[in-house]
Amino acid sequence: TNKVVATIKVGSHPELGIGIGLDSVWVADTKDRSLTQIDPKTNKVVRTIPVNIPEETEGSIGVGEGSVWLLTNENGTDSGTLSRLDPVSGKVTANIKVKPKSHAATVAFGSVWVTSSGDGTVERVDPRTDGVSAEIRVHASPRFLAAGVDGLWILCQGDGHLARIDPRTNRVVVTVEVGVPGEGGDLSIGEDYVWVSAE
Repeated sequence: TNKVVATIKVGSHPELGIGIGLDSVWVADTKDRSLTQIDPKTNKVVRTIPVNIPEETEGSIGVGEGSVWLLTNENGTDSGTLSRLDPVSGKVTANIKVKPKSHAATVAFGSVWVTSSGDGTVERVDPRTDGVSAEIRVHASPRFLAAGVDGLWILCQGDGHLARIDPRTNRVVVTVEVGVPGEGGDLSIGEDYVWVSAE
């Protein structure tokens, strides 16, 4: 019908990527430091969960493997902490040490993937052990990431490159110069292509 179905009030700065999964829509707020859970069947807020999210406007949260995954400051400012939240209780069940200046996460291929803009790496976290199982070096300042059928794509803001990681080998198998260095942008996968936007 091309009409707005519902307008749902969330926090004042919902600037991170929206998470969808576990029968809910999840919206993180960097100013209010909260995570809003929305029921997509009723279009109503189920609850708002306090979380120690850093005031970082670029990033994403992961949903899957039975949990919601956020980068937080639980161990100090920009500490590099991946917090695992139980979607039923809303409580943190694990704080996993990752690289500092990590702000984006996604769930794919049975793992949680985290980009570290400061270290130039992608870390793979095993949800069965809550530990880092692999560390993959990519180009400078990786930030946004998206999963396709054959791998994980990373947008590196430092020099405007894309990298594709093979989840079977934890290695970069393709590097593409797309010429979009700098902050901002995003990437997504669909219709047989990888799509990149940038300022």
